[in-house]
Amino acid sequence: PPLGVLEESVSQELVALFADALRRDMRLVEARAAASGADATEGDKDGFVHVAAADGKRQGGGLSLVGKYALRERVGAEKKVLKRVFSQMADVFGAQEEQPYKKYRCAVAGLRESLRVTEVYMSSGRWAAIVPKEVPSECGRRHRKAFLNEKDGSLGDAMPATGDRFPDDPGRVACRENFLEAAQKKGGLKSTVVTADALCRDARRARTESERSVVDAQAESHIEHVRKGLEEKAREMAAAAAGTPCPPTRTRLATR
Repeated sequence: PPLGVLEESVSQELVALFADALRRDMRLVEARAAASGADATEGDKDGFVHVAAADGKRQGGGLSLVGKYALRERVGAEKKVLKRVFSQMADVFGAQEEQPYKKYRCAVAGLRESLRVTEVYMSSGRWAAIVPKEVPSECGRRHRKAFLNEKDGSLGDAMPATGDRFPDDPGRVACRENFLEAAQKKGGLKSTVVTADALCRDARRARTESERSVVDAQAESHIEHVRKGLEEKAREMAAAAAGTPCPPTRTRLATR
């Protein structure tokens, strides 16, 4: 088919996939909230409630990541696609001009809360509720200073107990303590997606002992991840050389 027709066909399929995944996740969260007897929060007045993870455990089991990477209504290109999504989900979002966007925001907020998206906790000031083990690799690397409650230009460890960014904020101090504690545990911090050269640069730029300990923990986690991957590939190659079929390895990306 002509290129334009092919692009339109692919676009329609992607819109349909996004709409189906969003509808499924919304129903799953609503059902989970109803089963647990959760009430709608103030931000979810239109009926799209989320399950609060008050016990600190991830509540995203069974959910896709469509809520985390949902289309944004204020980005021109994405807004156009979002209108097509609304047309396919008119039964959910309604047909009025402003109503779909309002309900969409509430739905996405509920999904991100259930997925325990780190940025949601950061923007709402719930630093103490952030679980270091659940923070994605690149997010943990980019916001390392914020998690440790240290200023970008910190020199030495003048305030090792609290950090010098917001030393009087108990939430920020608790977040720092949680990350330093996680750095002492094997596999306490994620580092599967971070590249080795990025960690090397971070190690050279680290100016405080606490930051160096977190960088070292991420580096050790990354090395362990790479080692396991190489060992798995070596077993597959050995099995293939011996004529024994070996099932393909399911990568981390494929299981998401």
